[in-house]
Amino acid sequence: MQQFASKETPLVIECFDFNNSGNHVLIGKLQKSVAKLQALHRSIAGANLISPPSGWWNHEKAMQSKIFVDSFVEKQLYIFLDYISSGLN
Repeated sequence: MQQFASKETPLVIECFDFNNSGNHVLIGKLQKSVAKLQALHRSIAGANLISPPSGWWNHEKAMQSKIFVDSFVEKQLYIFLDYISSGLN
């Protein structure tokens, strides 16, 4: 779970190939705001992962792999001062 100040704050999502040896390989990454992730959930569409830079040209490219947002839940998280100011109700 991630806390954010604004729905336009970008989040970076990275997908790794997990290896038992500990040498995890980055498959791809995606940078989207919370608002765009919410829009992906509503549209039931996927977003392409971007491959890490490699080779001579050292540029990123869109991959065929996609990330889908199955559920989106927005919750109010309270801090300790909220509990103190409102009592134990």
